[in-house]
Amino acid sequence: TPKTGVTSTRTLYVEDLNGTTPVLRKFGVNDSGKVVVDNAALTTTSFSDTATFDEITLRRLLNFLGFDNLPSTAVKDMTLTTDNATVPIRVVGATIHSTPAAVSYSATLDDDGKVTATRDDYVLFGSSEGGLHLVDADNYSDGGDGGKEDFVVIPREILRDKSKSLALVDDANKAEIGSPNFGIDAPWLVSADYKYDLTNNTVNIATDGNKGLYAYGGLRMGGEAFYGLNLTTRTSPSMMFTITPTSTGFERMGQIWSKPTKAKIKRTSTDTGTDVLVFGGGYDMCYEYEKFQVGVTDTDLGTCSGKTDVKGNAVYIINAQDGSLIWSAAGTGTASTTVNTMTNSVVAGITTLDRDNDGFMDHIYFADL
Repeated sequence: TPKTGVTSTRTLYVEDLNGTTPVLRKFGVNDSGKVVVDNAALTTTSFSDTATFDEITLRRLLNFLGFDNLPSTAVKDMTLTTDNATVPIRVVGATIHSTPAAVSYSATLDDDGKVTATRDDYVLFGSSEGGLHLVDADNYSDGGDGGKEDFVVIPREILRDKSKSLALVDDANKAEIGSPNFGIDAPWLVSADYKYDLTNNTVNIATDGNKGLYAYGGLRMGGEAFYGLNLTTRTSPSMMFTITPTSTGFERMGQIWSKPTKAKIKRTSTDTGTDVLVFGGGYDMCYEYEKFQVGVTDTDLGTCSGKTDVKGNAVYIINAQDGSLIWSAAGTGTASTTVNTMTNSVVAGITTLDRDNDGFMDHIYFADL
C-alpha cells in the first residue's frame, strides 16, 4: 500500500524486452504522483514490448502497487493522489509448490571463523498472483524487518496473458470455474558464491569472474518458461535470461515443475570449468486427462488423442550465466542427441554424479512420466 503521500512502498520490477533481450524495468509512482519506469516518467516508449504493457496491464500494475480508485485518463498522464488509494491493498497469492529458498548476502564471523547470528538473510518465493518475492528473513519480534517484502519481480509471461495478469488486481474474479491462476508455482534454485574475510571477520557475496548470487526457476502450471535472475546486488536485480518453447533448441519444452540442478562441466580439454544448469523438459497438460497415455487413441482426449510424443520429452544442459543451450537429449526435434524412447515428459528433477570426484559432472539420471 502507498505510504504517506502516494509513493509506492512496493519495489516492483517487471520483465520487458530490449529488442529480443529480456530486461527488468522498475515500475512505480514518485512523490509527485507520476508513474515512473526506471525512475523516469512513463511515456509511450518506456516499454519496448508495448503490446504487453498496454493500458490494461499498466492499470493492473497500479492496483498491485495499492491504487484502487484510478482516474479514466491514460496512465502516462495520471497524477495520482491519496484519493486514488482509499483502502489498504495488499496483493499476494498463495504459495503452494514454490518452496521458499534462503538468500544470504552477508554475515559476521567469530574468532574461530564461524558464522554468527548477525546475518543479512532473505527468503525468495513465488506466489499465485504471478510475483517472485524477496522477503526479509529477520526476526520481526526483535525489531527487524522480518516478513517485509524487499522487492517483487513479475515475468512477462504473466503480464502478456490478460487472463493471468488479472490475478494482480485485488479481489478479481475469473469467469472460468475450476481454473485458478498458478503464477510462479515452481521451486527455484538459489546459487551463491561467498568471499570469507578472516581479517575483518566478515563473509560477503563474491563478485570476481562469474561469481555472484543467482536464482533460477520456472512457473509450473503458471506457464512454459524458465528464468535466470542476477540477485548479486540486492538493490538492482537483473534478468540474465528467459527461455521459452520459442527459444531456438527448446521446441520440446513444457511447463518446468522442478528445481534445476547446477553442476560444472569441461567443454574442452583446456576449459577450467563451465557452470551449467541441468533440467528436464517439463510437463504437458495432456496428462491432466485421466485416460491419457502416449499412443492412446480416445475421443475423450480431444487433441491429446493418439499423440506419439508430448511436450517436455527432453533434457537440457544450459550455460548458467547466459542460458545458452549446450546440449540436449529428446525423442524428437532438433536435440543434440536423439533418444527414440524419450516419448514422455521429464517433469521431476535431474540427479548428477561426479563419479571421479574431480569437480565435473560425469553422468545424469532422470525419470519420465
